[in-house]
This record gives sequence, structure tokens and C-alpha cells, in this order.
Amino acid sequence: MTKADKIIGLIVISFLIFVAIGLISNLTVRSSRSNSEVIHGQGNIGVVEIEGLILKPDRICKEIDKFGKNKRVKAIILKINSPGGGAAASWEVYRKVLEVKEKGKVIVSYIGSVGASGAYYISVACNKIIANPSGITGSIGVIADIPVFYKLLNRLGISMETVKSGKYKNIASPYDEFTEDEKQLLQGVIDDLYTQFFQAVYEGRKINKNYLNKIADGRIFTGLQAFKAGLVDTIGTFDDAIELTCKLAGIEGEPRLIYLKKKKVTLLDILLSDIGDVFSRIYFYPRMNYLIKLRGR
Repeated sequence: MTKADKIIGLIVISFLIFVAIGLISNLTVRSSRSNSEVIHGQGNIGVVEIEGLILKPDRICKEIDKFGKNKRVKAIILKINSPGGGAAASWEVYRKVLEVKEKGKVIVSYIGSVGASGAYYISVACNKIIANPSGITGSIGVIADIPVFYKLLNRLGISMETVKSGKYKNIASPYDEFTEDEKQLLQGVIDDLYTQFFQAVYEGRKINKNYLNKIADGRIFTGLQAFKAGLVDTIGTFDDAIELTCKLAGIEGEPRLIYLKKKKVTLLDILLSDIGDVFSRIYFYPRMNYLIKLRGR
């Protein structure tokens, strides 16, 4: 077996492992949600769980919208455990939260272990934000990872011929060198998305712009640090979030929580419906993310 064969074999094995991990992860998350029950009655609080990467906003937006239209639901809690996700997906959920809140529904964000970047973007649209003091939040910023492996392909004797209609049509292609012109163009896109994020935080948190400029540089905060910085309203547990929500919504007595019932899925459902999601995460194009990324040493 030649050295090139070994490299190609390693790439194929790594790819298959990545796909397997993605499928197992999706199965685990969905299974954990399948036992939720719908509770009816007055004075209810709808709970929308936002877990993992925010790549598809549909399910989250539908739950928020459903609770928003239900008159028996007095308030909504976003129970967040997410490092963020796609810029467009995060913005859609943010807009849905604003829409429902502006119609008079109380919405509270509870940040548990992590609620950073795109997940924090969503939170600033809520009436109040409560965070676990030991959780992670912040990371106000935008990131785009650009894979480049044309040098590896050259060593393997592989080339990619591209026919395009314009100079930037295949911008940031992994098969070609990433040019300075392309970097500047993408930087402009990143800067515009950052401005949108910054403005959302400014409007939602009413923080002095000069001070916000200093801390909105992608840094992360513990929940306690975020409270001191004015990024969240208070710290506490999920039970504290329920208590705060009751006060804001005028709910008296013991509240009842609503978790919308999720469809039970099988491994076959995952293989048939979610394989596209897994492949989309490794499809190479400039993906703009509001996402926290911790670099290992």
C-alpha cells in the first residue's frame, strides 16, 4: 500500500466516523425529548428546549409560535443549552421571540451549561435572561471556518477544474488557494453580521455602546461574570427561572410546565431523514456562524 493510499484510507475512515457520531448524536437528542408530555390548564408556562447546534430553526420557531398563540399559556421559558449555530438560523429564532414578545407574551431565557453566541443572540430578545452562575455565555461575534486542502490534493496528484461565471463564484473553495481578495470580501460579510448581532445586544440589553464595544469581542463569560457585565439579568437555577417567569406573567400558585410532545423516532428515521443534516455540516462552503469555538492546546 502506497503512502497516498494510506492517506486516502485515513480520510475515508475519518469521514465515516464523523457521520456515525452525527447520527448517534441526533438519535440521543431526539430520544431524550420523546417522553415529553402536554399539560393543559390555566396559568401554564411553555418550555422550549434549545439544545446543541442551532442549524434548523423550524422546530424552535414552531414551538414558540404555538405557545404564543395559546391563550392558556401565560409565559414561555427558553431552556438553553447551546453553543450557538448558524447565523441565519439564530436570527430567525431571535425574530420569532421578538414577534411573540411584542404581542404581550412574557418570554424568559434560562441559560444552563452553555448559552453562547447564537444562543445568546436569541436570549437578548427575551424579557429577562437568567443564567446558571457556572454556565458559559457571551461569545458575541461571528466566525467562518474555511477548509483549505489543495496542497494535500496536489501531493496526491488530484486536481479540481472549475468553470465559473464570475471571479468570486467559487469563493473560499477548498480546492484552490484562499486569496487575499476573497478574505477581504468575506471579512465584509462577517463585519455586517457582527453589526447586526451587536445592534441586537445593544437594543435588548440597553448597554452603553462604548462599554459593549469592549466586551463584544468574542470573549466568553461565566454566568456570574455575565451578570456583573450586564449581559444577563440575574443568576440562578431553572427553578429560579420558573419563579421569575411567574412573577413577570402574574401567575399565582404552583405553575404547570408544558413540554410539547415530540414524535418518537427510530434509528431508521434518523438514517433516512437526518443523513442530509450530517452531510451538510461537512459540505464545503463559507458557513457563517454565531458559534463559540474553544481551541485546544
